Amino acid sequence: MTFAMLLLAQNDLLQVSLPVSTQEKSHQAAVVFEDEPSISKIVLGVDRDAISIDVVGNRLFLKLLKPAEGHLDCVGASARLYRIHVRVAREAPTEVLRVRGPKPVERAVPRPIALVRMMRTGLLEEGVRRLRLDGVVYESRELVARGRMLYRWEGYSGFVLELENRAATELAVDLSKFRGEGLVLAASRSLAIPAGGRTLLYLVFGKAP
Repeated sequence: MTFAMLLLAQNDLLQVSLPVSTQEKSHQAAVVFEDEPSISKIVLGVDRDAISIDVVGNRLFLKLLKPAEGHLDCVGASARLYRIHVRVAREAPTEVLRVRGPKPVERAVPRPIALVRMMRTGLLEEGVRRLRLDGVVYESRELVARGRMLYRWEGYSGFVLELENRAATELAVDLSKFRGEGLVLAASRSLAIPAGGRTLLYLVFGKAP
């Protein structure tokens, strides 16, 4: 008898071994997909007359009716594909196999990107300082840039600038043209400003300029 928990990696093949059931003795294996609420589809790669399959929620119950070997492809509600290799048991048969996918790897968001997110949403993490700005930092016949907010966090400085298009036509925001000592990231709420319109520009510096 086998009772196991399998931590599934990408493209892992699940192994289920079963004795052939008879009228005198029946054996059934259960495969439980821990990460799935249900199984949406099963594709048989085994003789249909050789295997009995019942599905209850996220549980798959298998029974061999005659000697056979092959694959079952199961699609979970998450659209993930699980491939099961079924064969006649030569040693201890499978009783219950619980399948759980790998935990997602938590990747730290780079600090400049995290700071831009905070400037866009106003939702601040611990340790962020925010100061209000007021003043024109650039002006031409077509464009005016006004300082709105300054954020300081873990050695980074983030500036929120309001860009106003004074031209009679739409103005493109070319982020590649924004340069400065210590500038590590430039982002904009929109990449085009309609005539007479405004948008917000976000600049992150690695140190206070």
